[in-house]
Parts: sequence; structure tokens; C-alpha cells
Amino acid sequence: MLAAASCLVTGLQVPSMGLTPQRSLSQPQWRHRFEMATMNSAIERLREMKQRESRAVKAEVPMPAILEGWGCDAKLWSKVRSKAALIKLAEAGDEVGAKERIAMLRASPSITGETVDLPAQLATWGCDAELWSKVRSKQALISLSEKGDEVAVKERLAELRTSIAAEDTRKAAPAAVATPGAKNSKLARPLSDGYWLKGALPEGFDAAAVEALLARRVEAKLIKDYASADALQKEIVDMGVYLNDRERWWQPIAAAA
Repeated sequence: MLAAASCLVTGLQVPSMGLTPQRSLSQPQWRHRFEMATMNSAIERLREMKQRESRAVKAEVPMPAILEGWGCDAKLWSKVRSKAALIKLAEAGDEVGAKERIAMLRASPSITGETVDLPAQLATWGCDAELWSKVRSKQALISLSEKGDEVAVKERLAELRTSIAAEDTRKAAPAAVATPGAKNSKLARPLSDGYWLKGALPEGFDAAAVEALLARRVEAKLIKDYASADALQKEIVDMGVYLNDRERWWQPIAAAA
């Protein structure tokens, strides 16, 4: 009966999904398994539909003619993920801002397809290829390496190893069943909540400037303007700040030392 009902659930033709009746399961348990499999199948289909729609929208957005005169060609335009930012600059007639952004986009790894190699100095201080491949914010480590701050680099590497190991463990663990009204402290802090300051500030540190840049970075990431988010991240890191993108906190490197 349940197998026959699979064609009637929300109009979707649901495959067997590897479910086979088990004598040890009661009818309510079997029904629950079937409903969960059906829901997961529907969610996956909706995700695929949204991805196709997103790709179609990106492809359909025409490039403003003025941008071509400022150095943006069709090939670059097709690779830009956040076209809205360039469109706004074009509408505002901001040639300087548009040219700076176009130059930044051309050098972005997401456009060039280049990978960021592990600096030899970081390898000497304990960063191996496996860890480097999992580091999301590589520029922070590169900046510390260029400054020759071995102590800060090693502390950051230790934090990254702990954080990545915890993330891997969380992904490998079976998904917990959510309890209505219950709070899960292990869930990642939503990006829209912004970043919080961890620890005390060194004397004379300009926290307001960091908070302003962080707010702009959050806004850029929320609209998927990753090129601007990366540029802002570099600016924040250059101020001597460590960002934890998993738990959404920041800390002056001097305070962590």
C-alpha cells in the first residue's frame, strides 16, 4: 500500500530509494521511514531546481555596455558571480570604482581558476598540504607568514586543526533529530548575526574600524559578493585581526599571543 502511495505524494514519482520492508519494523516505523525518504527526495529535487534557476539567472543578466568601455569583456562577465555590484557601479557612473573592481575580479582565484600554493615558510612551521587544502581563509595565514610571526602562525594552525577536526566529527556523526524549542549550541552561528569580539582589546586598538569592516564583509557575503568579501577580509587581517568564520568571532592577534 505504501509503495503504491509513493506516486501520490505531492505529485512526485518517488523511487524505491533502497527501502525494503523489514519484518522487525512495525507499520508506523515503516511509514515514518517512507515519509522521510519521500521528503528528502522532494528536498533534493527542489535544491536542483533552484540551482538550475540560479545558473539561468546568472547567464541571462546582460552586461551594461558602459562596463565594456571600462575593461569588462563578455568572458569575464560570464564568470562574475555577483553581477549586481558592477551593475550598481555602472548605473552610478563610478568609472574608478568599476575599474578597481574589474581589476580585482581578474586577479581573483575564482575567476582565474588558480589555486593558492602553500608557502614554504608555513610548511616549515607545521602546515601540511592536507590542512592547507581545508583552510578557508588562507590569506590570514599568508599575511602572518609574510610578517614572520611564527608564534601566531603556530597558534592559528593549532586552532585550525582543532576546529577542522570538530567539523569533520560533526559531519561524520548521524544527524540528530531536532526537538521543537530546543537550542543546539553546536550549530554554526548564522552569518546574519555578525561577528563578536573574543577576549580583551589591546590598548589603543581601533575596534570600531574592525567592526565596520566586518559589517561590510557580512553584507557582501550575504549578497554573494565574494570578491568584495575577500578584499575586506584581507584588509581586516592586515590590521592584525584573526577571524573565526565557523564560530563568527574575531580577536586581535596581539591579544591572542
